[in-house]
Amino acid sequence: MAALLGACDMLGLGGGDEPVAQEVKKQAKALEKQAEEMADVAKQMSDQAKELKIVADELKKEADEAKKRFDTMQAQAAEMKKQADAMKKQADAMSKQADQLKR
Repeated sequence: MAALLGACDMLGLGGGDEPVAQEVKKQAKALEKQAEEMADVAKQMSDQAKELKIVADELKKEADEAKKRFDTMQAQAAEMKKQADAMKKQADAMSKQADQLKR
């Protein structure tokens, strides 16, 4: 035990070396302050991430609705093209009938 106390005295960790203890305490307080600042920054980042998630969810919902409208319009356009093709065939048939009636 005496050897341990002697070693502590040599390293400046003995009870008689008040300036070292004060410096260690000062460094501990500085680290604590840094930790608190980091925790504050982490909280801010977490809050911002939550806000961004809300915005992202809203944008995704809008995009999903736009995709549904797009799909509906695309299906309607395809149906209209089918109808237009059918009307063109009908118009061609009527034109041929008219040509035959002229003869």
